[in-house]
Amino acid sequence: MTGKGTSQIFTRDFLVAALANFLFFTNLNAYNLLPLYIKELGGGEAQIGLIMGTYSATAIFLQPLAGSYLDRLGRRRFMHLGAGAIFLASMAFAFLPTIGPFVFLRFLQGLGYSAFFVANFTVVADMVPFHRRAEAVGIFGISGLVTIAASPALGELVIEAFGYKPFFLGLAGVALICLGVTRRVSEPHFASLPSSGPSLSWLLGHREFAVPLSAGFIFGLAMGTVFAFLPTYAREVGIGRIGPFYIAYTLAAIGVRVLLGRLSDVFGRRQVIQPSLVALALGTLLLAGLRSFKGLWFIGVLNGGAHGFLYPTLSALLIDRSEGSSRGKVLGAFSAAVLMGSASGAMAFGLVAEILGYPVAYAISAGMIFLGFMIFSLLDQELGP
Repeated sequence: MTGKGTSQIFTRDFLVAALANFLFFTNLNAYNLLPLYIKELGGGEAQIGLIMGTYSATAIFLQPLAGSYLDRLGRRRFMHLGAGAIFLASMAFAFLPTIGPFVFLRFLQGLGYSAFFVANFTVVADMVPFHRRAEAVGIFGISGLVTIAASPALGELVIEAFGYKPFFLGLAGVALICLGVTRRVSEPHFASLPSSGPSLSWLLGHREFAVPLSAGFIFGLAMGTVFAFLPTYAREVGIGRIGPFYIAYTLAAIGVRVLLGRLSDVFGRRQVIQPSLVALALGTLLLAGLRSFKGLWFIGVLNGGAHGFLYPTLSALLIDRSEGSSRGKVLGAFSAAVLMGSASGAMAFGLVAEILGYPVAYAISAGMIFLGFMIFSLLDQELGP
């Protein structure tokens, strides 16, 4: 496998996997505009919530399952499945004039995401050198991060100029190109793939996996709390524009990966995870006292930087502790833990915010993140690497 036994990251295989990831999430992240289309077709808030939520709910349940099967059946097959699923969904959105089938189409996108992302992420984990693993995972993740802002921005221009049908057909074209690129992705061939890897219950029962997975859940909870309520909270405290928050957040997340991505490879995973959890707790706590536009910028940088460190370093820690032939299941469980944390944070703290107000919700969320830091520090300190 290219990259094995070498210190290089930017191999041909790595770049092909990153390009496939960029194309895949260019398609998926454009669907953040889907609520506008649902509204245009006469849908209400409840329908928007159901349709948009189906995607995340599907991914939470299917990602661990996808991880299990791709360890046995091969990574590239699942990348083909994922790219094919989002192609079919985009074509259907272009030609279906009613909201009725949209729940199924979001299920199809959730299935595609579960299959593609875990498979492609595992391919990258397999190919990169151990001593640059966190750096490589972080840089690879940039290929998806940039689409969070770029895809909706470009999508709005297409919709304004040409309408929704060309928008969806364009996304189908992107998915088709992604499908072609995945055919160029190489994957390792292990001497013997197990008929059944470690089960999810086994992973949760072993500290070396359960503790990083719980930290992933806490990370997702923080993201879900921050992003779900920031637009309405900012208006409540008199801050009309929150676009700069997302810019600061994304630039910080990318910046630390590019400039400081090797820190955990050099100094150790825990030495990066622990302060990043503290920074995430602090950034969330500062939201409870948000009063100014400058404060929003600072919080964006703090939380974005914590994100830029945490996701690749937690991923690298789990990769370090897993065998190649069971890596897909481990990474599938990690991705599902983050998604579950995000969904739980949005739902639970939505109730808290409604009853006690946003500042209390953010303060409690910050306390839970700090509790996650304490659990990680106490339970993971004797584990390696």
